[in-house]
Amino acid sequence: MNTFIPHSKHLHFDYLLDTSPTAEDRKGEYYCHMHNDYEVLFFYKGNADYIIENQSYHLKTNDMLLIKPMVYHGLNVLSSEPYERCVFNFARIILSEEQLAIIDKSNPIYHIDEHSPIRHIFDTLRACEKILTEQEFEYMKSSSLYNILATLHHLPAGKRPSKSESTKLDEILEYIHSHPELPLNTQTLGERFFVSKSWIDHTFKTHLKMSTKQYINQKKVLYAQSLILSGLPITEVAERCNYKNYTTFYRQYVCFLGHEPYQDRKDLIVPKSHKKK
Repeated sequence: MNTFIPHSKHLHFDYLLDTSPTAEDRKGEYYCHMHNDYEVLFFYKGNADYIIENQSYHLKTNDMLLIKPMVYHGLNVLSSEPYERCVFNFARIILSEEQLAIIDKSNPIYHIDEHSPIRHIFDTLRACEKILTEQEFEYMKSSSLYNILATLHHLPAGKRPSKSESTKLDEILEYIHSHPELPLNTQTLGERFFVSKSWIDHTFKTHLKMSTKQYINQKKVLYAQSLILSGLPITEVAERCNYKNYTTFYRQYVCFLGHEPYQDRKDLIVPKSHKKK
């Protein structure tokens, strides 16, 4: 049994009921982002699509999504119908090796039975968040997360996404995600995938609502952050990520993450029970 109760900064739970999403909410791209946390979203109701890289999933009541680190994702609210969901965000360091093995093999989306223990977990969290003390709720949300993760490999395979509008874009996104350490740009990608630089730029802005350069830089910064959090020296991380100079690395890191690289080093606390033996 995992008895470690993580510090709140490594595990966040949020419940949201938006009774009337505004036109601004329904623009979709406002919600799209990527980060180094894992994310579990349980969907209660609403009219929305969920974007994971270039794949689109139309959400149904009791859908549960699992987003892995460095994955571009976001919500596209389609109408003013009330939108309700619960979300967990949690860092890799709070997971055991066994939990990581399970979550890294997981599907991006599952449909949960109405009477499933998982549905009951989210209902209980939603009801107890304002009743319990802060410390009591810390225990509840951490044990709840571990219980959810323990059931993942028992759940049926998730549904397929809506058909992607661009298989070529899917290939490019997968390549960038798998090779964040390389010096990538529209020219190198165009040469590898036999498409023009203008096609790449236009396709990224159309489907991802950001430029190719922004997407690559964000992937690279998140990869760099993961290396820093793993214990590598910051200057070595900048070199490994193919930054030509530290100033460029520093500027991009602060611009995207909102804090300096050394803060991730200073704040890194690895629980003894989770250190590699």
